[in-house]
Amino acid sequence: MNWGYKITFAFTAFVVFILFMVFKSFQQNVDLVADDYYKQEIEYQQRIDKINNTNTLSQAVSFVQENQQLIVQFPEESKKLEGEINLFRPSDARFDVSTQITLDEHQRQSIPTADIAKGYYKLKVDWKDGDKAYYHETSVFIR
Repeated sequence: MNWGYKITFAFTAFVVFILFMVFKSFQQNVDLVADDYYKQEIEYQQRIDKINNTNTLSQAVSFVQENQQLIVQFPEESKKLEGEINLFRPSDARFDVSTQITLDEHQRQSIPTADIAKGYYKLKVDWKDGDKAYYHETSVFIR
């Protein structure tokens, strides 16, 4: 085998490798953090104000997992809450979960986790109590 065949073989192998990598890259799932990220960036000052309001509460928003339930505990001083709880899965948007806040008599929201894919989530709680708006975000691992 002379040098001409070896160079042709090496070049052909390289081209096949590049074509294989291009094919595999098109099959990779690429999710944006949010579809409306530009709009969210413009409204970021409002989120900062909500976080500052949350920091003034006497009791922080907390969560606990028990009996295949994610229980979000709101401050006792809250009266009429309305808002939304989001479980944001950074690795795959198909597993995101969103629910409206409906509290029980102990100021808690229960979210069943039996049908939620196990893994890392960001728990995002965005709510209003009267005229004041609040926002809390924390990491949670659904097991």
